Amino acid sequence: MRKKIFEIASMLRNDCCKINEITQEYKLKEKELFNLCVCAQVNKDLPKAEMYANEIAELRSRNYKILRTQSSLEEAIITLENIEWFGNAREVLSSVVRILKQIEEDLTGVLPEVVEDLVMVRKTLDAMLYEVRCTKTEGERYSSWIV
Repeated sequence: MRKKIFEIASMLRNDCCKINEITQEYKLKEKELFNLCVCAQVNKDLPKAEMYANEIAELRSRNYKILRTQSSLEEAIITLENIEWFGNAREVLSSVVRILKQIEEDLTGVLPEVVEDLVMVRKTLDAMLYEVRCTKTEGERYSSWIV
């Protein structure tokens, strides 16, 4: 199980990197649109300026949502890494599954390729959580399967 947790954390780190690349692209696109908006206003082309301003607002809104989910994803990674230290696998896995479900909801329609990865990871975690619940016997610590 330790190996699976390490693999899942690595997959989530890859998703974090993807999200980081996308946010960088959005920032560049935002700067470009801002310059176009300024030029349109200088040239007194208000409809174009308004169009660019609306695109900037939409881009910022998406970027904010993506950044929020990136921070949740980082939280999930850290939580997974804490299983080894604290041994509360069932609670930790449940927490990570909840976080991933929320991220999936937030990113649906925004970053479908990341959502696909997260669904796969969440299903793996669900299976691990089921395994932890099934192997737990009275008086046994949750960390016993990690050692």
